[in-house]
Amino acid sequence: MSRDKPTPGAPRFIRNTRTVLAVLLLASLVLIAQRASQFVYTIGVLLTIVTVLLGFTFNNLPEETSFAGIVKGLIITWIITGGVVGISIVSAPLLTTLGR
Repeated sequence: MSRDKPTPGAPRFIRNTRTVLAVLLLASLVLIAQRASQFVYTIGVLLTIVTVLLGFTFNNLPEETSFAGIVKGLIITWIITGGVVGISIVSAPLLTTLGR
C-alpha cells in the first residue's frame, strides 16, 4: 500500500481518523457501561463494533499511504470480516451437532 503516491492530506487524515476512533471507542465503552437504557447500550455495542473494524484498518496503515491505499485497506478489512462472519454462520450448525 505504501507504493502509492502519498496525497498531501492523507497522512493528516489518517492521524485525525485514529484520534477520532480512539475517542469514539472510549465513548462507546461509556455507553455500554451505563445501566439506564437498553437502547443506549445497544448503540454503544454497535459503535464499538464499527470503531474496532475501522481501527483495524487505520491503525495498520502507514502514514504515507495515499487515499487509494486507504480505500484498498478498507475493502480488504471488509472482505476479511465478511469471510469470518460467513464462515461462522456456515459452521455454527455443524459445531452445535458436534457438541451433542
